[in-house]
Amino acid sequence: MINTPLLQAPYLREQRQFPNEDLRELSKESDLAYIDVATKVNLRTIGTYALNFQIITGNQWFLNGQPTRQQTLRQVYEFTGAGNIPTLIEFPSVDRFINCYGSYTESGSGDFYGVIFATNIPIAGQVTFYLTPSTSPPPNSFPSYDIVVLVDAGAPAVTEGTIVLEWVSQF
Repeated sequence: MINTPLLQAPYLREQRQFPNEDLRELSKESDLAYIDVATKVNLRTIGTYALNFQIITGNQWFLNGQPTRQQTLRQVYEFTGAGNIPTLIEFPSVDRFINCYGSYTESGSGDFYGVIFATNIPIAGQVTFYLTPSTSPPPNSFPSYDIVVLVDAGAPAVTEGTIVLEWVSQF
């Protein structure tokens, strides 16, 4: 196995000795410190979640043995029951969906439940979802995906829910 810098954890040094006698050495060490901080911060996951708006997650994927970095994007959607939700995520920009999850509340109970990223077959007592090519993509656009929410008859009633999609992008 080849050990590359990509496998190093993005942690900063806890101590750094800055020169105090030579201004050029201080400038050089300050530049290195800034580069170190910027590099490590940029390797962290970005914790921004936006409703109906694509956000870069900061996660980097190196797939198929390629040295080319691919980024992941994240988008949040709301739902109130079973049905299709157009994502407007276009096919050419998606390499694969990586992390898809959600939760919802039940009317009157105050309880929260998980939404399972599953199959196109309802699961007894559960609220699930899957992704499928859109049957009605926007005009003058590439084909896109829809989220299909399934609510089994035995599942708690959905009042309000949130689904989060993360995908590897070709941007």
